Amino acid sequence: MADHGDEITSLRRVEVYHAALAGRELWRRSSATPTAFVYGLLRGGHPNASDDNLILTYDAVSVVYQAANRAYRGGALPSKGDVLYELALTSRQAAWNGSSGVIDFVDAERHDPANKVVAIMKVTDAPRHAVPMVRCGLLDMDERPPADKVCAGLPDAPPSEQSGSP
Repeated sequence: MADHGDEITSLRRVEVYHAALAGRELWRRSSATPTAFVYGLLRGGHPNASDDNLILTYDAVSVVYQAANRAYRGGALPSKGDVLYELALTSRQAAWNGSSGVIDFVDAERHDPANKVVAIMKVTDAPRHAVPMVRCGLLDMDERPPADKVCAGLPDAPPSEQSGSP
């Protein structure tokens, strides 16, 4: 969407909505403290790149790096199993604030994210092309869950694959 905002907003016959993850507009409209990476984006970094791609890539690298760093105990490099084990521990009390919102895995084997930020955004012809309409998920562990009834009861994984409630 970010790469084609001008073209999409010139379509006057329709209102366009899209689902987004924790992009710049969500951070701008939140009281949550952004990470250093998001702060750089809010100050104008990578203005023409897709927020979803930038932020998810940054967090994906960060979470694997942190798990590998915790698995490395000096001497030998950690195995794949060691890193996967550390990833599984990134949940509940060991969750942390990432650039895409709270990094918390609900399933130890599949690493399904819990309370991941998803928003319905309206595309407009304003200087900032996307306006958040509904947001589900947490940008920060200390914030209250969004009160929108659309978000109530949304599972973090299909019911047959849930290992517990998030």
